[in-house]
Amino acid sequence: MRPTLPTPTAGRPLAEVIARLARHDAVDGLLLIGSTGRELLNPASDYDLVLVLNRAPLPLRVALTYIDGRLADIIFVDAAELAAFTGDQPAAGSVVWGEAALARWLRGGTIAYDNTGRLATAQAAARTRPPEPTDEGGRFSAWFSINYNLRQNLRMAASGDETYLTALDIRLLYCLSDCWWHYFLLRGLPERGEKAQVRYLEAHDPPYLALFRRCLAEGNRERRFALYRELAGLTVAPAGGLWADDATSVLPETSGAWSPDAPARALAFWEELLG
Repeated sequence: MRPTLPTPTAGRPLAEVIARLARHDAVDGLLLIGSTGRELLNPASDYDLVLVLNRAPLPLRVALTYIDGRLADIIFVDAAELAAFTGDQPAAGSVVWGEAALARWLRGGTIAYDNTGRLATAQAAARTRPPEPTDEGGRFSAWFSINYNLRQNLRMAASGDETYLTALDIRLLYCLSDCWWHYFLLRGLPERGEKAQVRYLEAHDPPYLALFRRCLAEGNRERRFALYRELAGLTVAPAGGLWADDATSVLPETSGAWSPDAPARALAFWEELLG
């Protein structure tokens, strides 16, 4: 068995758990995120806490526990990474979460404990910082990925081979997830959790949400695939749409500096290789 611990906080109120954490000298701050501590908290909600530590016996990322009968998600952040976020000191060691995640938590979070004032400083910086610029390389990669997988899935759907068709069923599990997440990326929308994404679509794009739900619920393979194909087209509509049946596309490296002409240069080089 991998190590676990009987939950000591299962019956303790959140305020008591926060007070206990605040008494430990390793705890620099505590931030409540998501619905925790807000009016959005409902009987199905979990607790989401960001715990800022000035020391730990080993690098920590996440803990899952129970507080007051609710599932509780604890995210550990090194105080040095938070200080680097505000520019108080250069980044030391490996960056665990990165500025985008820290900024998102800080902007919407509620400070429950702040021993050194570092959390308040970081939150003020996050709320005045301009939004992250659109990652055009990431958008191209998402557009390519949706189209690439659709082309491969069309090939498998036409095979008539039960092994291929079962593999297709498995592929659709992650292809639908890609459609969901890439919908927001391709529209330059801020990163959100699933519940916030559902609420966004309920308010701004109910037809897409309805189609996605139909696709998830459909048990017939052929109808599900047809719904997925329609969903893929809607997902990539702002980024160039679906490929033509005879199209060739080349994906350049997108992790470094992105050049707007990179896709065209990649295609030109492919043609050059063919002579």
